[in-house]
Amino acid sequence: MRNCLECGSQKIVKNAQVFDRGDGDGKHEFEVYIDETPNSLVFKNRTYHGIRAEICGDCGFVHFFLYDPKSLWAAYQRQQNDVS
Repeated sequence: MRNCLECGSQKIVKNAQVFDRGDGDGKHEFEVYIDETPNSLVFKNRTYHGIRAEICGDCGFVHFFLYDPKSLWAAYQRQQNDVS
């Protein structure tokens, strides 16, 4: 078990979903993305990934994680090859 990075507590809420409330009170999950071909005008080959959180039950510190960091890294590497 991982302890809180801020206070050292072991009271950690794992895999909490992170949402934003949009128009009409709609919920939208937080995401990050990489455009593999950022210089393209239309088709940028965008790779999206959701974010999860771990929250300390004592101090409230929030630590964000990606669901699939390896595939986001692979998309970033493809982007760097396209930009060069």
